[in-house]
Amino acid sequence: MSRLTKPIPVVHQGRSNDCGPCSVAMASNFYLREPISRHDVAYDIRMWRVPGLKATMTPGIAQGLRKRGLIAKGGWFGRLSTLKAHVDADHPVIVLIRPTDLVGVHFLALHYRVVVGYNDSPTLPGGGELYFNCSAALPVEEEGDRPGNVVVSFARFRRQWLTWTSVNWHMAVCAGSPGAGSPGKECLGPRSLDG
Repeated sequence: MSRLTKPIPVVHQGRSNDCGPCSVAMASNFYLREPISRHDVAYDIRMWRVPGLKATMTPGIAQGLRKRGLIAKGGWFGRLSTLKAHVDADHPVIVLIRPTDLVGVHFLALHYRVVVGYNDSPTLPGGGELYFNCSAALPVEEEGDRPGNVVVSFARFRRQWLTWTSVNWHMAVCAGSPGAGSPGKECLGPRSLDG
């Protein structure tokens, strides 16, 4: 099993449509000394929110991270191996999925989550599982050595991640300045959305 070196407290969205701001807050709080709230992020990225729905467009995720001095790296057409490499390098990764595992969510709805760990195992369905911090899931205690509050098999995640509007969208979050925490390992990936 691979996981981030420290747990990230789950930021819950309540009845709001704030999964984007919650995911930015969770990933940012991995690095920041002073935690930020979903409300702080929602205000900072208000121009990237869909009027009426208050859903966050993907450029708003990068904007919310840059505002905190962090590097946002990723985009479309991600691969499971890329997500795992970022977790191995101690970088949280925000993904956009169609949440088929949440009850009462419309079929066309999309949802941001933060990848906090994974387990490669041929004995598990789909060859392994991913661990997420999910702002819409009920709060639970970490079970044993498993991080996060949602577990999804690799096979199910691949189906969720291939959505009608965001083909395998992901955003790795890396430290970008001394004020944002420890410099950590180099941010992996083909391109950076930090500037």
